[in-house]
Amino acid sequence: MKSFIKKIKFINIKQLNIAVVLCSLTCGFTPLSTYAGSQSQEVKAIDDLVNKTLKDFNIPGAAVAVIKNNNVILSKGYGYKDLEHKKLVDKNTLFQIGSNSKSFSAAAFSILIDEGKLHWNDKVISHLPEFKLKDPYVTKEFTIADLLTHRSGLPLGAGDLLFFPNAEKTTITDVYNAMASIESTSSFRSKFDYDNQLYVIAGEIIKKVSGLTWPEFIEQTLFPKLGVTGCYAKHMNVPKDANQAIPYVYIDKHFKPVPFMDAPIGAPAGGINCSVEQLTKWLTVQLNQGETAQGATVFSKARHSDMLSAQTIVNSRLNPNTGRIDVLSYALGWFISEQLNNQVIFHGGGLGGMLSQVMFVPEKKIGILIFTNQQNGAGLDALETGLLEILLKEKSDTTYEDYLKRSNKSNGGADKEMADRWAARDTESKLSLSLKDYAQTYVDPWYGDVSIVLKGDVLRFIPQRSKGLYGTLKHFEGNTFVVEFDDRTLFADAYLSFILNEKGV
Repeated sequence: MKSFIKKIKFINIKQLNIAVVLCSLTCGFTPLSTYAGSQSQEVKAIDDLVNKTLKDFNIPGAAVAVIKNNNVILSKGYGYKDLEHKKLVDKNTLFQIGSNSKSFSAAAFSILIDEGKLHWNDKVISHLPEFKLKDPYVTKEFTIADLLTHRSGLPLGAGDLLFFPNAEKTTITDVYNAMASIESTSSFRSKFDYDNQLYVIAGEIIKKVSGLTWPEFIEQTLFPKLGVTGCYAKHMNVPKDANQAIPYVYIDKHFKPVPFMDAPIGAPAGGINCSVEQLTKWLTVQLNQGETAQGATVFSKARHSDMLSAQTIVNSRLNPNTGRIDVLSYALGWFISEQLNNQVIFHGGGLGGMLSQVMFVPEKKIGILIFTNQQNGAGLDALETGLLEILLKEKSDTTYEDYLKRSNKSNGGADKEMADRWAARDTESKLSLSLKDYAQTYVDPWYGDVSIVLKGDVLRFIPQRSKGLYGTLKHFEGNTFVVEFDDRTLFADAYLSFILNEKGV
């Protein structure tokens, strides 16, 4: 039968942002006490803070490391890496660090630039003729730096469904096709919109120039330069018997283990698996402007300066407490902000059941690593700024209780929002066609083929690219349904609208 359906349109209703974890410029934590004592007192205060936060925010496990004045004053595990078997996290436990892998991509380019093999301002098409965006001018002018700075003009998260969740069949050709088909939502280099796929394309340039795939370059070149051992650039490289934390999602008042995200194509955007103990070496290099603790050069000071130079303004606003204009910007794989009267360089990472934060304060020679096997962003933020307060001896405007309120609202707010939307829908607005008329296969270069299958009197959503997004369609109003994904840990149910042509009206 000839289709009356012109196209389908997806609009997200609620979604946990796993691409990036940001702390606001005014976030904070109420000090537990006055930290004016010795280093041992600081370590005790950190211990108390982490243990309290795990309990209050219901976090299974965490690993934390702190550097101060080039010394690792703490590298330690807390809580459980495996709840079922009561196995504890230690300082060598591997976590998926998600988007904190992006700064490693920038470092890989820095090494190649130091070797004279390319430059930040090289045009992408000079290395990858296959690269194409919808606008020919933008395609022609797009540079390596543009790949790393989230200023492409493409919408937030453009193309993420190519590898989330666990779209193991996605190829680089799929990525090229998607990038060429996605409409821009802002002009080139005018606005910040976070984009993982452009880091995937950046990984292809590393492969083209070095002769090594991105995971190979990280494991065979960058990790050895750093002195990092026992870490992996993609999860499929992690030995099955490795000391690794299991990712958990809290749902229906229970922790549920979820699969490790393992989409090899997305490794340059979020593939690294490592421990806080090993990544103290990475932070030491950042604090030492490209040199290891032993004085070996990983990348030059010039490249270090490049990576930490602001490229894209994320937001700018008046701080009512200080009267200053606070600016959050993005450099090359790093965010730059001012927190507690200090410049803080940081990045967050998030995958299903895993959150991480990596940050350092250059002027104070302080570095912080926080890895958790959960998805409570408020808990991570409370830890992050609480640690900054202890180490910087400054007080923030936002209290620990504020974070608890945010966490509680997040845990119960999504269900209430959905209930409110269902209650407010137009129940008189009916479907234009019979259910069987909607049951077809739809082709889209971004989503891939999506089959709508009628089983009995129920429509099923079957994307060919990712089994993790199978779901059931529930009629909302008019020709709009809600896709309720089978995997309830995604917290990402979405509207699905069928747009009919004139013959179908």
